[in-house]
Amino acid sequence: MMLSPSGRCVDSVFSLMLLAIVVLSWGYVIYGTRIAAQWELEKRGEHADVKSRSPLSQRCGGPNWTLNDVAS
Repeated sequence: MMLSPSGRCVDSVFSLMLLAIVVLSWGYVIYGTRIAAQWELEKRGEHADVKSRSPLSQRCGGPNWTLNDVAS
């Protein structure tokens, strides 16, 4: 004789499966965006540790320091 799973148990399993699918999908999107950004920087001849100020900070009068200044 087989026991039938309760509706609550089945709902929990399906909810966890849906959550796993959503998390994996967003991880794929974020990873793809990161790779595309790296390719764009390499195409421009720049690196991830850009030493110049970003265009946004230049337009908005942002700080005159970069992450490289903070690290050193």
